[in-house]
Amino acid sequence: MMMTMEEESKIQHPPGHHQQEIKIDTRMTFLMPEDCRARQRKNRRIMLHTKAEDTTNTVNNCLRIAENIREDATRKLDTLHQQGQQIERTHQVAVEIDKDLNRGEKPLNSLGGMSSKPWKPK
Repeated sequence: MMMTMEEESKIQHPPGHHQQEIKIDTRMTFLMPEDCRARQRKNRRIMLHTKAEDTTNTVNNCLRIAENIREDATRKLDTLHQQGQQIERTHQVAVEIDKDLNRGEKPLNSLGGMSSKPWKPK
C-alpha cells in the first residue's frame, strides 16, 4: 500500500530516526516518429540559414557604411589640402605686399618736404 506525502508526514517516527527524502526523476523521453525528426532537422537548417543571411546582411551594411566613411574622409582630406595650398599662396602674396611696402617706404620718407613728418605705415 502506498501512502501519500500528507499521510507519511503524520506518522510518528522514533527519536533519532531521520526521514530519507527520495527524489524521483520525472523527465520522460518521448519517442518521435522519423518524419517529425526530419521536420525538426529541416526547421533547424532553415533557421540556421536565415541567421547566416541576417549576419551576412549586417556585415555587408557595416562594410557599406565603412566605404561611405572612407569616401567622405578622402573628400575632406582633398578639401583640406586645397585649403592649405590656398593659405600658402595667400601668405606668399602677403609677403610680396610687405616687400613692396618696404621698398616704397624709402622714397616716401625722402619726400618729407610735403609734410613735416615722414610717412609711416599704419
